[in-house]
Amino acid sequence: MSLRRRDLLAAGAALALPGCRGGRVPENLVPDSPCPTPSYWSTWGVQRLGDPDVSRRREAFARPDVAADRLTESNLFGPEGWAQAFKAVHGDMILLLDRGWNQAPGSAASSGFQSSGWMEISEAKFPSLTGGASQRLAKLSDRLRLLGWKGLGITASVIAPAGMASELYFRDQLRAGHQSGVLYWKLASRGRLDVRAQRDLSELASGEAPNLVIENSFPWGPLNDQINPGSVHAMTGSGRFRTWDQGQILETALEIAAFSRVFRTGETTPQLAIPTTLDRVAELLLRGGGDRGNDFLLNCEDEAYMAAALGCTMGVMRHPALRPPADGSPDPRLLRYRTTEVVRALRWQRIAPPWPVGYTKTDLDGVRLEDDWRLGAGDTVDAGAAGLMVRQGAPARVARNTTLPAVSSEGTMPFIVSSRHPNGATAVAALPRVFAGRGVVYGEADVSVEVEDPMRPIGVFGRFRSLTLDLVAPPPAMRVMAQDLASDKAEDITERVNLAGSTMVIPGDLINKVGQSASPRDDQSDPGLIIQIFRE
Repeated sequence: MSLRRRDLLAAGAALALPGCRGGRVPENLVPDSPCPTPSYWSTWGVQRLGDPDVSRRREAFARPDVAADRLTESNLFGPEGWAQAFKAVHGDMILLLDRGWNQAPGSAASSGFQSSGWMEISEAKFPSLTGGASQRLAKLSDRLRLLGWKGLGITASVIAPAGMASELYFRDQLRAGHQSGVLYWKLASRGRLDVRAQRDLSELASGEAPNLVIENSFPWGPLNDQINPGSVHAMTGSGRFRTWDQGQILETALEIAAFSRVFRTGETTPQLAIPTTLDRVAELLLRGGGDRGNDFLLNCEDEAYMAAALGCTMGVMRHPALRPPADGSPDPRLLRYRTTEVVRALRWQRIAPPWPVGYTKTDLDGVRLEDDWRLGAGDTVDAGAAGLMVRQGAPARVARNTTLPAVSSEGTMPFIVSSRHPNGATAVAALPRVFAGRGVVYGEADVSVEVEDPMRPIGVFGRFRSLTLDLVAPPPAMRVMAQDLASDKAEDITERVNLAGSTMVIPGDLINKVGQSASPRDDQSDPGLIIQIFRE
């Protein structure tokens, strides 16, 4: 399966969207075919926080080498194995093996993950995979495809094993990975000195394995411009990505992204992931937008609805087995109960796949919103931030290839992000806020978005008080259908929306009812639905 970036854009531009055939409205508004998007589910989250025993879980959270040892065949493929999750969208995601897949049990503590450049799966951890290195990878790739996953991805170091010539080694490994069916390399780097190594490896891959997706990033830490004693970067405490290290962090990110197939926005703290990630995404979209040479895709990690509404790929880490690091640790977002959000976001991307950063421009609100949290020792991998009251902010509104939505609220304002896909589909998301002492706060607002092509699908994510669609040249008579993106059946909502000329107002309670109608009993995911207008 090809995952070339230009193929992704073409898939979205040429997508055959549901239409009214012979006066009949289709029952299902979501295409059956998975999107070619290179999104993935990573094992890293469940490696660290998936052990049912609290003492072992606390140790795995604090020690990456312990978490690395949890990546085993039985944990991945057992009767209750990690690979069983997300069955509805296996074909939309790569399963990515994170730290430890290429290290024997107990070896990560002595060798260190970053220095382990070997590209051979651990025979001790995956005993049923026999044969040479390429054969074992091929067997694992085949096993994942039999379960329905798009294929196999791996985390790889940019440093070759000691004593080996880097270029020769990686040429060999790229060829072997290509022959084994590996689709994705998530590159791990150690800092500014690895930028050249990432560039060299990315350029090698384009020749040796043209269908392989190389994802790059920069290890900047989980908090934007947050002063703490453990930081190696110059900080002012602004909480802004743009000013971090006097702007050098953003410049380095743009330098790396320019030669990347996918650029990952990087790790965050669970409590403040939304503003931290959104600020990074917003600045990269703003600076990279409008230049067709910037044909990289942006991966916004585990922020599923942000990815859906802004045309980004995902590096999903949530999983039903996730637990807090220790009993009583604050877990305000409860992502283990929000797996249906991933299903909805990926099914929307069958309609509006992620597209390259440079192909459209982005507008940012001049108003910034700030969330805050007092981080405990178990809340972040950044030990220097433990015990601090941390504030992270982002633009109140972000609009990609469209105008900024109009937003009004009598209380806490949500983050509002929206986009118009190159194929004409519109998406909008309301993202919640998080505050110390209050937890997750849903600042439900009245939001109005412009819909340039009213006959194209509209994706709606999150909670609203109301959503107004400002329709450009709507048909004189219309039928309005809506569908939970996790379901396969649309319903007629024409009589439940307010139509007046070129505007359609959708009440927030209708968004909640339709957009959560397919949620499993214990799932707490926010609404996610598709709205489609048909001519009568």
